[in-house]
Amino acid sequence: MLNALRIRNEFGRNVAALMTGTTLAQVLPIAASPLLSRLYSPEDFGVLGLYAAICAVVSVLAAGRYEIAIVQPRDDGEAANLAALSVCIALAVSAAMWLAVLAFHDPIVAASQSPELGRWLWLLPASVLIATLYQILNFWNNRRKHFRRLAISRAVQSAATVGTQCTLGYPQGAAGGLITGYVAGQALGLLWLAHSDRACMRQAVRQVSLDAMKRMGARYRKLPLFSSWGALLDTAALQMPLLVIAHVFGFAVTGLFSFTFRVLTVPLNLIAGSIAQVLFQRVAELHNNDPASLRRYLLRIFAVLACLSIPPVLVFAFFGVEIFSFVFGASWAHAGSYSGILIVAAAARFCVSPLSVVLSLEQHIKKGVAWQLGYFLTLSGVLFSFSDSSVEIFLRAFAIHEVVQYGIYLAIILRAAASSETISRAGTQPDCDPLPTIRKQ
Repeated sequence: MLNALRIRNEFGRNVAALMTGTTLAQVLPIAASPLLSRLYSPEDFGVLGLYAAICAVVSVLAAGRYEIAIVQPRDDGEAANLAALSVCIALAVSAAMWLAVLAFHDPIVAASQSPELGRWLWLLPASVLIATLYQILNFWNNRRKHFRRLAISRAVQSAATVGTQCTLGYPQGAAGGLITGYVAGQALGLLWLAHSDRACMRQAVRQVSLDAMKRMGARYRKLPLFSSWGALLDTAALQMPLLVIAHVFGFAVTGLFSFTFRVLTVPLNLIAGSIAQVLFQRVAELHNNDPASLRRYLLRIFAVLACLSIPPVLVFAFFGVEIFSFVFGASWAHAGSYSGILIVAAAARFCVSPLSVVLSLEQHIKKGVAWQLGYFLTLSGVLFSFSDSSVEIFLRAFAIHEVVQYGIYLAIILRAAASSETISRAGTQPDCDPLPTIRKQ
């Protein structure tokens, strides 16, 4: 009983530590949104949304997905070699991007149908590299339980982004101010985290060798072979509505969609992101030590998330137009009408996405990839089928698709958790890498 209470309290402290910094990181952009919405036009936000979407799609594969395995080995030396391998792959991918932009800049601009975006393509390789290095350090600090450092780095990243965007947007904003602020925030967040980890990184580098990196690459080869495709499909699917809207409806509607979805998901992601960060480690621990309780544990987390999602759904469904018009200005009234539809999609993701860490365990990777493939295909079909409809009908079709697919996702996650319980009852050990022994500094 005492051990259970200790674990529960530790989980709560870790979530609280992340939420403290993450709260500030999320509150700053929302607090600045009324100012930013008056400094920049919906078209400007559309260009930023497209830039960030491309960066997100590429960066998810930039380290070969080896970074997510950093928390798994028992030995810190093995984890350090995984981190080093991830860095080497990220550097190679970014260098290849630089060459591609130099060689094919004009065709890329023509395909994107956005001359404004074309002026910022040269920054994309740097953005991808910075985002990937940050994720590598993120998983390393997760392994070491340095959740306070992660929280502060997120606050630094957010403050730098908002500060730069507001400064460059006054007195007359342009899309470049939003993109420059986005990249500046990425860079300063990474620099702060790297500076905080410098002593630990020096110690870890001493354990890195080429042979060990090759050994770790072979041991976790399922990640680039399987998880990478699933992650690519997942990220591409998450960004696809924005990409399709940009192509079909133009940058004004893209900006309204991007801005609205960000405003809606910020308070939900504040909770879900912190829970998922800590839940990743807790799920691995339960899977190895007490798999019979994993499914019940996930159901309790889902029930809490579902209860938390009800108030925002009701508020934006009935008062979205009034809220957006008052807070962000009359020119954003259409965004308020979109919010009543999009909040349903945001709530569906919020309730289920944190639980998907179960499918990051080695023997469940294929299950996650199968759902991601199905999600990508069905979403593609829905979006392109309704691309000739009005914006409102298009968004309603998107929201319905999210509710149905995330319901299926929940069923797959619970079934994967139940398989761990079946293994436990059979008296065999789960086929996955054990949770690392994490030492506090």
